Amino acid sequence: MNESGHKADQCVGLAIAGLAASLLPGALAALVELKLSDNAQFRHLPGACKLMGTAVVSGDQTWRSRLSGCRGS
Repeated sequence: MNESGHKADQCVGLAIAGLAASLLPGALAALVELKLSDNAQFRHLPGACKLMGTAVVSGDQTWRSRLSGCRGS
């Protein structure tokens, strides 16, 4: 897959993750933890950071302290 296809997949994935998080209680936390896991198939630090940042901007301050681990990613 080329670079633009990979970026498009990431965008779609983040959109789906955001929708799921807004509809299901605890879904955001589960998605972030999955993206922060040691499992190579699911680990995606930039995606976790994006989700946490979006949550903080939306008013969920519980993620603010964890965002410090995202600097430079």
